[in-house]
Amino acid sequence: MKLPLIFLGISLAFFNSLVAQNLRQEFEQLWKSEDIYQKAHALSKLAQLDSLDSAKLFISSLEKIVKPLSKAEQALEEEQQKLQSAETNFSKNLSQEKIKILSETREAYHIFLDKTTRAVANFKNPSAIQYLLKNAFEPKNDQIKIALLQGFEKFKKDEITPVYLKALKDPSFKIRLATVTFLQKNTFSEVSDVLFKLLKEPDPAWQVRCRISAILMQRNIPEVTPLFVQEFIEVGKQGSKEATAFLIDFLKTPEEDSEIVFFPPIRQMAVIALQQKVPPEGFQPILALLSDPVWQVRTSVAKTLIAYDDPLAIEPLIEQLAKEKGRLVEDMEEALYFLTGETHHGNAEVWRIRLKSEQERWTRKEKKNPPKKPDRRLRGTSRYYPNKTTTKEESIVLTTNSERILYVVDFSNSMGNKILPETASEEARQLAPSKIRLLKNKLIQTLPKLRENQFFSILTFQDKVCCWKEELVPATKANIQDAQEYLRQTSVDGNTDTFGALEKAFYLNDSKDFYKNYQAGVDMIFLISDGLPTVGKYKVDYENEKNSQLSILRFLDAVEEMNLLRCIKINTIGIPPDPLDDLLGGLAVESSAIYQYWE
Repeated sequence: MKLPLIFLGISLAFFNSLVAQNLRQEFEQLWKSEDIYQKAHALSKLAQLDSLDSAKLFISSLEKIVKPLSKAEQALEEEQQKLQSAETNFSKNLSQEKIKILSETREAYHIFLDKTTRAVANFKNPSAIQYLLKNAFEPKNDQIKIALLQGFEKFKKDEITPVYLKALKDPSFKIRLATVTFLQKNTFSEVSDVLFKLLKEPDPAWQVRCRISAILMQRNIPEVTPLFVQEFIEVGKQGSKEATAFLIDFLKTPEEDSEIVFFPPIRQMAVIALQQKVPPEGFQPILALLSDPVWQVRTSVAKTLIAYDDPLAIEPLIEQLAKEKGRLVEDMEEALYFLTGETHHGNAEVWRIRLKSEQERWTRKEKKNPPKKPDRRLRGTSRYYPNKTTTKEESIVLTTNSERILYVVDFSNSMGNKILPETASEEARQLAPSKIRLLKNKLIQTLPKLRENQFFSILTFQDKVCCWKEELVPATKANIQDAQEYLRQTSVDGNTDTFGALEKAFYLNDSKDFYKNYQAGVDMIFLISDGLPTVGKYKVDYENEKNSQLSILRFLDAVEEMNLLRCIKINTIGIPPDPLDDLLGGLAVESSAIYQYWE
């Protein structure tokens, strides 16, 4: 019985030897060809051999391609430069013909590199794989190195992680950029620390830094959010064609470009970055995101279309307005207001009628009542928000079409005081209700007006911040009654930590998980206070007006940064006697919300 098995083993070994010999001969024959496509086919034969020797031959063969590939790239680059400086039509035509031929050669090499990547992925032999990983940086051409790195994707993570760590430190920016682009598609927790270090050091290439910040943002690393925002904004400020094309890449759908993983805040940040210089190339890709499934992206698109001020956005905005509900109706209406000078309270049918009669005038950018954007040079002053609504207690509005509402209410000691003129009699002072009593009554009367499809919670603040519920809950009868009782039982105490309250509002579920809050968080806040912050971050120095103004500006900056991606509207209600316009007015205007002052 053993003899036939031995014979079978010898036969298989002999057969495998013949196959290997044939593959080697096929490789040698194909490689001799001057045709680059044949050479690419030859590499696939080495992958089929799948041995240490074939891996060595694979790398050495690639090294022979370095010179002609580099020469082709250089020739194309030189001819493109000649075309730019060509003075006669004859010279231009000659350069264009040469560029056409050289581009075909480059395309052939790109196909060769693509087949190289596929061939690498087909190696299975452990010794061959180890050799390829160890010698990936031997060929002295960036494109070949990148092809090898891409081919390693199918190998085990513990095998390829050291190679990618080395690639992240490569002197070539192209290698580093290709590596971070690959890492964006894959979860390599081992390299997150290295990436964060490269972002903070920082890497000299803005493309690499921007990609790294996107990867770390996608991995939900809290410390990276400010750096992520900063990198994208700086790219947007460049306004160059390269920077614009780079940002537009983040707006594509996965079907259009599988090289990028589409995390909504990254897509949204690219839209915001394109606001900086409003390059014409960005308009159509941004407009295409007006129906994005993520509401924060749609909101940022609407704001960016205001910056573009292009009449071609009017009709798509009207059609999107017809589909929206909740606070997104306000966002679309606001964009239409800035583009047309008209407002129709979210009524899409009226807008459609107006479009038929006014399209020609709107196309000429003729607006009956041109809206004015807030002048940021006036930040921190009462003139920054000229449209303050001063109203009596019974007219204060605390309801909205928004479906995710948070009431942020000041319960500091000063709210126990009364709103009275200095000339009020002693009897009037005794009978007058306190500010907190008036506010409690107003809120208790408001809550039953919420619809059941709306979600809400209440956050109270003084020295410390407390929540009625740590998450938004539906406005059912039981929840409303519970919230009313919570308000009745809560008493005033301590000082005013306004920033702490807003910080908690942005992370309502007591989690520093940015994306969790981004997905399930608040979209509308009603902030009610009678005084400037006296404790916590950015507290106001009442004795020094200059320091007080600086604190308010820093407060506004910090909230603007927290709110850039969340897009929460912060409606504010100021209660006398403090001058609250600078802070509460600023918070409202910078979130496209309303500031009401309680007389």
